[in-house]
Amino acid sequence: MGERKPLLLVTDPPYGIELDSEWRDRAGLNSCGAAEPSYMKHRVEGHTETTISGDTRAELKWMKQPEFDAAYREARGVAFRQAVARLQQASGAAVSTLLKIMVDQSAPHSTRVRAADSVLDHAGKAIEIEDIEARVTELERAAELAKSSVRG
Repeated sequence: MGERKPLLLVTDPPYGIELDSEWRDRAGLNSCGAAEPSYMKHRVEGHTETTISGDTRAELKWMKQPEFDAAYREARGVAFRQAVARLQQASGAAVSTLLKIMVDQSAPHSTRVRAADSVLDHAGKAIEIEDIEARVTELERAAELAKSSVRG
């Protein structure tokens, strides 16, 4: 990265690792106010506010900076796309699990019915998506033909 300093780093730490919310202070990078130490320890029962840092005031200050906001949104999109890719990679194992449960004679009937219902539901949604994709492709082709006939 050379002389450039990153505005934002998004990671998914392993479970059991405590977040170090003060690293920006130690690195001299926190121009938006000191981080609240160990915010997870300060959570109270019934806390309904969802924030990045646990400190709404500091978070709002950061989000008002266009560069930070853009970097945050980009990083959030990357993290989400990676999560979706992981889900897609695990989908084969999930289907295998559903199918095994569905045909397992020793499994409770309600569990087998739930697995069968899930398989049918997902299969139906997949068919709907394929149909929509085919219709969109046909509409795009027709629009392109109409556009080329107007030009020519």
